[in-house]
Amino acid sequence: MSLVESTRQWVLTNLPYDRGDAALVAYLAGLDAHGLLVVYHNWISRLVKPQPRAVHKSKAFQRNLLATQRANDLAQIIADIEHGRDLKKYLSRDIDRAPAKAP
Repeated sequence: MSLVESTRQWVLTNLPYDRGDAALVAYLAGLDAHGLLVVYHNWISRLVKPQPRAVHKSKAFQRNLLATQRANDLAQIIADIEHGRDLKKYLSRDIDRAPAKAP
């Protein structure tokens, strides 16, 4: 098996997608190695690596009424960001699968 075909097969095996969606399966199967790597890269780049980060809040954010009303929720999110916790729970529910649909 060539390197190009090995790459295609690796991406198709490791890319999380709805294997029950016949149109999506056909779309991905029709892509060459480069196209599949682009799809894989786009998916993996949406994930947020858990690592501590500094959070900077603008004055406008701090004066925002909604931010004030949701202060407890925002404090939890900010703490998770600052402590480097997994932020997956704040991302789209479909983050585990890519792509959500064929273009």
